[in-house]
Amino acid sequence: MGEPANSGPEQPAKEPQHAADAGNPPSPEATAARENPAPPAALTGWAEITNPNWKPSFTREQAGLALVFTGKCPSCTHDTMFSVPFARPDASAQTYRNIPAATFTMYCECGYPHPGHPDGDNSCGAYWPYEAEL
Repeated sequence: MGEPANSGPEQPAKEPQHAADAGNPPSPEATAARENPAPPAALTGWAEITNPNWKPSFTREQAGLALVFTGKCPSCTHDTMFSVPFARPDASAQTYRNIPAATFTMYCECGYPHPGHPDGDNSCGAYWPYEAEL
């Protein structure tokens, strides 16, 4: 949203002042907002969604027999992590190791119970393709 048009001289924006600096007590609304900040994007509803324009950035680290990717979910912006195993206990499933670059599907594992989530799923439901060395 833009600023309203003003025909007079440009006035600098007034910065909110801290109560100790201004000599006035803060409003009840300001006190409540400061004491109870909203969690980041926690109110995003659950949905199985993807977007080809999402280009999230993740760090990669080896943890035991898996690579662990950590970063922000491109949908809900919560911290999330995704593991890609080198080996699986049953040894019949596909494993990954020393692949120069591969594209695989990551999905949000943020741990937040987004509104409308299915039982046992604490994520926003988003998924996206991700390319990385494995």
